[in-house]
Amino acid sequence: MNHIKLLFNIISHKFIENKDLYVSVVCIFLLASTYSYLLKISLNLGLKYCALYFISVFGAYLFILSLSKKLFSTCAFGNLLISIIYIPLKSTYGGINFYLINSLYYTNTNEALSYLKIIPSDITTSLIFISFLTFFVIWNVSTIKISWSLRWFLAFCTCFPSAGLYNWSNNYLIPINELRAFRDTYPKVKEYHKQLQNGFNKKNKWDLIKKDQLIKKILVIVVDESVRSDMLHAYGFPIKNTPFIDNSNNILFLNYITEGAQTITSLLRTLAISNGLSYQANNNIVSLSQSLNLPFYWISNQGERGRHDTPLRMMANNATKKIYLRSIQKNKNNHVSDFKLIPYFKKALADNSGNAKIILLHRSGSHPRICDRVEDKYDEFIKTKEISCYNKSIKNLDAFLLEINNQLRSLKKPYNLIYFSDHGLTYNPRKKTMIHGYSKQSYQSPLLIWGSDINKKHEIKALRRGKDILHLICQILNIETKNIDKKFKFISEEPNGEMEVEVPDRWDGTNLVLYENLPSYPTSLLFD
Repeated sequence: MNHIKLLFNIISHKFIENKDLYVSVVCIFLLASTYSYLLKISLNLGLKYCALYFISVFGAYLFILSLSKKLFSTCAFGNLLISIIYIPLKSTYGGINFYLINSLYYTNTNEALSYLKIIPSDITTSLIFISFLTFFVIWNVSTIKISWSLRWFLAFCTCFPSAGLYNWSNNYLIPINELRAFRDTYPKVKEYHKQLQNGFNKKNKWDLIKKDQLIKKILVIVVDESVRSDMLHAYGFPIKNTPFIDNSNNILFLNYITEGAQTITSLLRTLAISNGLSYQANNNIVSLSQSLNLPFYWISNQGERGRHDTPLRMMANNATKKIYLRSIQKNKNNHVSDFKLIPYFKKALADNSGNAKIILLHRSGSHPRICDRVEDKYDEFIKTKEISCYNKSIKNLDAFLLEINNQLRSLKKPYNLIYFSDHGLTYNPRKKTMIHGYSKQSYQSPLLIWGSDINKKHEIKALRRGKDILHLICQILNIETKNIDKKFKFISEEPNGEMEVEVPDRWDGTNLVLYENLPSYPTSLLFD
């Protein structure tokens, strides 16, 4: 019994004598473990790399703490800041790239806050936890006294696993690469913005051939956000979320491919003359209407501007009338329902006694964060709340198109209604949500046409592209222009002449990639 008591006293004495060491080791163990878990859930890091990362961080923190607590606190706090910025960025947007910087360049505060809401809740929760843990560790650890031989061992524990992480970290882990990417990308974005301004400032050069044969009608173009075609029942989605589209007389294009996986890349190549890679900013849909002496109304539920004029605002500047709903009215979440566009649409119809004109309605549609667009309300629950909200946004789209078409029909005048989206979205099976991704579905959008002269439902299977939308509009208005050299009839099964489908890449649209080589994430994954 005395021996046991003596042993206990020795252990107690040793613990008290080395209390700071034990507490510091446990705290750093917890911190390194939490960082490893965070990387696993956010970047899908395998167990092998998680273990290597844990050993590396654990060794590095102990080594630094053996030198100075102040140095440790600085490094721990710095690592926390980098993680808070880098982890959501990498997991949600793939890191720093032209697309991200370009979007931020034109984004206003409310849109930026909406982007923050897209960050998965498990990552947000983990970052909050690791923030509290970091401050707890900084507060409780003390400089540890260890031999230099042990310090060298810790240095080895830091460096050896890092060698195993090197190839992986070049693409995923080391934020230095992202800082370099920002350094290289931001000047390109500024130059891109300058070139756009110069392009829009050029005088338009529409060379019209049959201007006198223009069919006087009301042309309405509804441009949507982030709607992928396979989420519509009219395109095969199992839930009946498009009753108007299903039951009305329209022309439905089954194989429409957009000109980009994000808004600016796509719409600049859709609403202006484009070959898919380059575009003529000055020769766009607004300048075309000017050349035809048709009033043009640009009614948008997009932000008017952030710090800089957006490319679409530059395009809209010459419209007869332009309205930006978010500059006029906001709800408590700083979002405006797309249905608020309708009163302004009615006013545009009434202008000029309802004569020939072009009206463009730009919706917020299904843009992430999707639940903001439907005020966090949905009908059927599908997989997750975000997917359920997406389905609800499609129902809202259908009701919106019904109202627009009814208003046009009530005028009893010639009209056409064209609907398409800027791009689709990618379903992320791991996060179970829709994101701005890089897949076939990111380029798949609905394309539909209604009109006073369309008396039956018709489906077209032929490939059609966003870069040919102006070609479609010219054919609808019965005009020809030397600016567009396409000869095929858009509303037909005639081939468009493309042997291979190439689309602008995800990042800046300066390169073309083969559409067929893109991954696919069909809606069947929602029902697994």
